[in-house]
Amino acid sequence: MLMPVISPFFSTRNRPHVLAVSLTTILLCVALILLTRPYTGIRHDSILYFGQALAELYPEVFRHDLFFEFGSQAQFTLAHRLIALFLQHGTPAQVSIGMVLMGLMAFFLASWVLARALLRQTLLAALAVLALIVMPSGYGAFSVFSYAESFLTGRTLAEPLALLSLALLLQQRWLGAAVLLLVASLMHPLIALPVYWVGWVWLVLGNRRWLHLAWGLLLVPVLAWVAPDVAAYLLRRYDAEWWEWIQESNRNVFLLRWPLVAWAQLATDAFLVGAAARLLGGRVARFGWALLIAAALSFLASLLLGDMLRMVLPAGLQMWRTQWLLHWGAMALTPAAVLSLWVTSAGTERRGRALLLVAVALFGAPAGAFSAALAAPLTMGLYVAWPALHQRVSRRYQLFMIYGVTAAVVGMYVKFVVLLWPRRAQAELPLSEGVLALLLHPVPLIALLGVLAIVLSRHLVRGRVGWVLCSLGVVGLVAAANQWDKRSNWNRYLENSWHLTSPFGYELPRPGQVYWQNELLAPWLVLKRPSYWNDLQRAGLLFNRGTAEEAYRRSKQIALIEFQSELCGFMKALSSEHQSCAPEISVLRDMCQNEANRLEYIVVDGVLPIQELGVWNIPDQTEENKSTIFRLYGCTSIMKDGKN
Repeated sequence: MLMPVISPFFSTRNRPHVLAVSLTTILLCVALILLTRPYTGIRHDSILYFGQALAELYPEVFRHDLFFEFGSQAQFTLAHRLIALFLQHGTPAQVSIGMVLMGLMAFFLASWVLARALLRQTLLAALAVLALIVMPSGYGAFSVFSYAESFLTGRTLAEPLALLSLALLLQQRWLGAAVLLLVASLMHPLIALPVYWVGWVWLVLGNRRWLHLAWGLLLVPVLAWVAPDVAAYLLRRYDAEWWEWIQESNRNVFLLRWPLVAWAQLATDAFLVGAAARLLGGRVARFGWALLIAAALSFLASLLLGDMLRMVLPAGLQMWRTQWLLHWGAMALTPAAVLSLWVTSAGTERRGRALLLVAVALFGAPAGAFSAALAAPLTMGLYVAWPALHQRVSRRYQLFMIYGVTAAVVGMYVKFVVLLWPRRAQAELPLSEGVLALLLHPVPLIALLGVLAIVLSRHLVRGRVGWVLCSLGVVGLVAAANQWDKRSNWNRYLENSWHLTSPFGYELPRPGQVYWQNELLAPWLVLKRPSYWNDLQRAGLLFNRGTAEEAYRRSKQIALIEFQSELCGFMKALSSEHQSCAPEISVLRDMCQNEANRLEYIVVDGVLPIQELGVWNIPDQTEENKSTIFRLYGCTSIMKDGKN
């Protein structure tokens, strides 16, 4: 059905240049991956995985950390052990950069394999990969998760394995699919679980006898009778206090806390997958229905068991994460669906429906603060109604609607420009980076890629055009690789301070906890000491009541320090003079006193009215040539001298 569109690329007379097109496409994809997913260092969940690796290397030190004391996520993954192994042979910076780069390339290679297995045409698979690169990859609520992240977690390892497992399942290579899915489960079970859902529904759609696997649910009452302790663990529920502790910090986990825009983005993914299934048929239709049914079942289970019954295990499993595969399917299949519309219809009907499908994808894209997802449902309605409108409405009004939708898409991009540019100025980013960010938005990027596709299809036969583009692709790849590393000076400095034994010029005699305001990586990675408090340490609240209770207590204790810091930072921004934002000594004294034998050290970037244990002077590499000075204080000194 789509061969009339793609045949110019593969005709006999063009065969000498197919290699040039293939190389150009590969170079373009790699360059776009590096441009759209810049490396910003060990951040977000990556800090937790490196912390788990450090706990593997220094178990006696880190077992007193809040994140590990009551049980951590390390019991559900082996990814941290792999990181710990590499840390014995390289620095955190080397391990993180190397694994992130390999993970990104593996993800898009696995995406090409799965897309090729679905669409069965090389060029369509390449278009699918380009769409996955260009379009935002977020899923869920509050812009927390996305696939193909540019920082290292268990997801970095599990996602390519999960996609390859699905590709092998589609090809009925059962053993390979099972092995890869098992390894993915060991790396990150929450990423692998959606593959079990989708794989099972795929098998059921092919042979209803696979429905008999659902009888496995009857094992729950049998287990309750045979092993009541195990059943009690599996069926335990959040009590009122625990439920209150986890609500605010885990809004993205519980579906009833999701904002309307997140549901609009979910509806967009479901609509695009459904449209592709209807237009493309065959294997794509079966895969699309498997995605939709699996997503519906898993969201329903998550809502019922997690939000309503408040069961601990189902809430922690986050079964709604099937959306990562649903979103993958929506992005990967949309280009082929648009081409199918273009081939099978004519005139304004063709242009209208194809444009509307692209507009749905653009409006419903998970773009965080720049999202226009609430406009997607209206566009979906126009897409569904377009065949009837085409028959009943004059050509003038058809063109008016087409131009109106186009103007809305352009308006969405203008909104993005208007909102982004002041933020660039506030962040003091170079003009070149601001311009690059504007060009990497899906609207201009898709337009540029469309122009490139036209050039390739119309001028490929003209001698050396393909090789000229290939040469430009090499230049673009080198430029993209040169700017991929976007770490801040502070992150780069931290990641390269792995081998420092006493950065403060003072050897910490005891493995006590360190309170370093707004920092978790620094006490873990540099001081090799447990952290007293950081918001990231609350990641284990869903599974461990002890972590939830202790985190709640410490967060209340830290609240006054954080308020003072925010107020001081505001006043500092208004003043041209450098001011110290060190916490009040009385607050620190109370904190040290209430944490006898647990909290030992305080690190601040200001000056306290007592003698410090050591000083760490970190030179800044910016043009202002300022330096950051951190001071280390002991709780013993604070409690003794702070009263004076």
